[in-house]
Amino acid sequence: MKKRNTLTDIEKVKATFRERIKKIKKDSGLNQKEFCEKIGITPRQYQAWVNGTYNLASGKTNYTLPSDNTLCDICEVFGVSIDYLYGRTDYLTVNNEMICKELFISDSAVENIKRARKFFAEHDNMLCLIDRVSGGQLNRTPQVFTHQKAFSDFLESDYLTDFIMALKNLYHTEYKIPVHFEPGTGWIQNDTQITSLPTITLARNKKNLSDNTDIVVNSEFLESVYMAQLEKIFRDMKQEHKKA
Repeated sequence: MKKRNTLTDIEKVKATFRERIKKIKKDSGLNQKEFCEKIGITPRQYQAWVNGTYNLASGKTNYTLPSDNTLCDICEVFGVSIDYLYGRTDYLTVNNEMICKELFISDSAVENIKRARKFFAEHDNMLCLIDRVSGGQLNRTPQVFTHQKAFSDFLESDYLTDFIMALKNLYHTEYKIPVHFEPGTGWIQNDTQITSLPTITLARNKKNLSDNTDIVVNSEFLESVYMAQLEKIFRDMKQEHKKA
């Protein structure tokens, strides 16, 4: 038998709904009047959701939930699920949930990709419109490398894994002490002499290893190495694009 909602459960749903409907309104960029018109309600109804109505007799503030029809309108207009609105899931949509679980990324990451895709599409379309108005002076042909194409190429690129690895390294430049694992002992530092600034000794060539120099491995050094890795990835991507 399905468990009946208790009063506490319903109040939690109302609390979650009012926070999420406020977030949806804020993210939409619409003012209250525009937002209400979008979903066919009055500002008074919206206020009853988010601010409630004070009851003098009970001394409590009563909050309401939208009707089933209005709930469906919210979901359709703003691309969210009922489960999200009522706090049954933290994923904005059912599709987002599937994508997040398949790719192990967050709901915010999925939404950012959607926003970026929309922004690039609108930007490229605007350039095409300007080109038509200006009589074709911008030469916006289908072969032009658009923002949408660059975005798609980056996500499809074989360099994507390299980029993520280099970015991870860049975020962790404080990891600079060489260590290794020994069974029965655990992790120990490679050099028995503990120093605050580890060094790497590099020789000029294999025939004369005594001709060497020490390089201090500090955070600044590691950051420069990882930044160089990122730059190389983008240069390689550019070369691949030129060959295509």
